[in-house]
Amino acid sequence: MFSTKKPVWENPEKSAGSKSHRRIGGQNCYEAIGPAYEVFLEIGPRIKELLDAYNDELGCGEQMQHSIAFYMFMIGSELAKSQPTLIFASRSKRQRTMAQALVKENIESGYLVGVPMIWQFGWAIWTLCDKGSH
Repeated sequence: MFSTKKPVWENPEKSAGSKSHRRIGGQNCYEAIGPAYEVFLEIGPRIKELLDAYNDELGCGEQMQHSIAFYMFMIGSELAKSQPTLIFASRSKRQRTMAQALVKENIESGYLVGVPMIWQFGWAIWTLCDKGSH
């Protein structure tokens, strides 16, 4: 289950690269490098496989199906408080929200187990705002 306790990522300085000009949810955004990026390389293909498997369901009810992309950044009010965060991007808020819920459900059910840090650090999963802020 996801904890309401704010996740803490050990030594975020080792996982945060260049600071982006973007702010997400009012937080600073840093390139994911090092240990956080290694986790993303491990789970990224499984997330893509999952989204591809549910592609029809994710697009159901949409007049036009939009693609969904996902990224990982280190996000926090300051570098020392940043944590790895999955970002889902799509022109469709509904598809972003469904993709986020699908990944969360599959983390909880065990599909994405094998990366202990997902459980240990809770993984914040956010979506971009409606206008796709860049």
